[in-house]
Amino acid sequence: MYRPSLKWLAVLVGFASLAPSIAKDSPEGPIQRVNAQFEEAHRTGEVAVMERVLAEDFTLIHSGALASQVESKQAFIRRLSTMPAGLFRSRDLEGVVVRVFGDMAIAHGYLRTRSSSAWTGGRLKENRYHFLRVFRRERGAWRMVVWHSGWAVDERKEADFIGDYLAVFPKGAPAAAGAAADGLAAYREACAVCHDNGAMGAPSIGDRAHWQAAATDRARLYERAIAGYAGPKGVMPAKGGRQDLSDAAVKAAVDHLIEGAR
Repeated sequence: MYRPSLKWLAVLVGFASLAPSIAKDSPEGPIQRVNAQFEEAHRTGEVAVMERVLAEDFTLIHSGALASQVESKQAFIRRLSTMPAGLFRSRDLEGVVVRVFGDMAIAHGYLRTRSSSAWTGGRLKENRYHFLRVFRRERGAWRMVVWHSGWAVDERKEADFIGDYLAVFPKGAPAAAGAAADGLAAYREACAVCHDNGAMGAPSIGDRAHWQAAATDRARLYERAIAGYAGPKGVMPAKGGRQDLSDAAVKAAVDHLIEGAR
């Protein structure tokens, strides 16, 4: 009767001990890990990690009405590098479902963020987004190719959600509607929340080159400021969300931005 040597018994025991760990790593496991690495890098601003986990043809599509944008890998990482230190206190994934199709995979679920910095006016903001992400296996490593994200408003119209957001904007006295000649006052009432620090993709008041170039078509600036504007970097609500301001007051605020850049 054949009896294996103690040496071969040790090898068999070793393989047996590895079997459970191999079984635990399901096809979805690598995608979950890339998702986790991506969120941690986004929270901390780790550009080197982003370079590794994002495919070269990565595209971000954010459909939130106040942050509509489409960005390439380079544009997204460039924006990440300007993120204030400590902006995100947490970025937590919820209800993630992963499906793998050979060398392609998709993941969808929800992302809950908590943030506080100059970009949020020092307030603690909690947001919830739904997302769909596409991954591709390249030379044995999974990388994110597409990230589509949008507000998750849970059975509420997005317009109602935007109304809640605009409700935190500074409220001026009723007389502000008639302050047509006071551009600084109108700017502080309706524009400063985004244009002071470049929040929501808005060009900051200190970006002299931008405003000097934009001043060549002041009529277009007036139109966008009054009616609202959706562009590649973001969306500006009509009159900065302050519908009580007169058109003349909004034009005066635009003039204040332009004159300050000279």
